[in-house]
Amino acid sequence: MRKSLGVVAAVTIGSSLACSGQLNLPGVPGTSGGAHNVEGCKKYVQKMNDAPCNPVDLDMAQLCPDSLNLNPCDMSSYYGCMADAVKCSGDNNGFLDVSGQANCAPSNCN
Repeated sequence: MRKSLGVVAAVTIGSSLACSGQLNLPGVPGTSGGAHNVEGCKKYVQKMNDAPCNPVDLDMAQLCPDSLNLNPCDMSSYYGCMADAVKCSGDNNGFLDVSGQANCAPSNCN
């Protein structure tokens, strides 16, 4: 339970604090930066759910709502980094190790 709450908090805080400002408006120049955020988030959540050492299945619909694409920042590289950092450590796929996620920086969208 603690693991899932930590992951939920990391995803929520990371996507919320990364950028703020204008909405993603299709066809309006400069407002489509976050068009791939939901896709990136879903790949990250799938990687978490596929980890054999993670005993909890994360709810993709809850963690990756369509509203992520409203963020003007393209967070796909951030979610890619977060997914790449998911690994199992210890004997027999012992425990979920997401310590590498500390090296993942949210997009800087100025």
